[in-house]
Amino acid sequence: MRRWLKRIGLTLLALAGLAGLLLTMAALYPSGVPSGPGGLAADGDTFTCPEPCDRFTIAWVGDTMIGSSARKKIKKHGYGYVLDGVLPLIQADYTIGNAEAPFTKIRQKHDPDQYWSYRVRPKVARVLAKAGFDAFSLANNHAWDRGPQGAIDTRTHLEAAGIELFGVGVDQDEAERPLIIDTPYGKVGVVGIESLHTGGEEAGPD
Repeated sequence: MRRWLKRIGLTLLALAGLAGLLLTMAALYPSGVPSGPGGLAADGDTFTCPEPCDRFTIAWVGDTMIGSSARKKIKKHGYGYVLDGVLPLIQADYTIGNAEAPFTKIRQKHDPDQYWSYRVRPKVARVLAKAGFDAFSLANNHAWDRGPQGAIDTRTHLEAAGIELFGVGVDQDEAERPLIIDTPYGKVGVVGIESLHTGGEEAGPD
């Protein structure tokens, strides 16, 4: 009986999720798909900006980490193996990602009891810059994987590669400082926010 009720609950949950997705799509695209000129379905040319282009595009990328379990493939095929397939998706005037690991040479975990603890080799910062990334947020649950020095190393290596970092800092002012993007049409401010958890520390005045 309990297993049967659980199955019903999971089915209802799945249906609710599907309904929510369909309602969201209906709100964004009443016809069911993005509309192109004349109400036709959108294609690859629908959002192409005519020259001279009057748009400033910002690409938002989620958790980004090159390494970890992919390191054997990277060693065999190079970093292009990881990035080539997604490069067309992140080509924008400004591209922002979420750094899922600190960029540091520190191998030792800051918290020995933390199961998922990552790091990215410092040279990857230049690889990501070349791919088109302009900024990374470190406001996430892996910012402290290599402790405060790991966060400082991340800033050092990203800045050396020409990538801005936000969402973390050595004091409260720096941690809360927004990323400011200058565009031809004004400034765009971006803040990195992460709920407090046991794997990190809250920045204070000092």
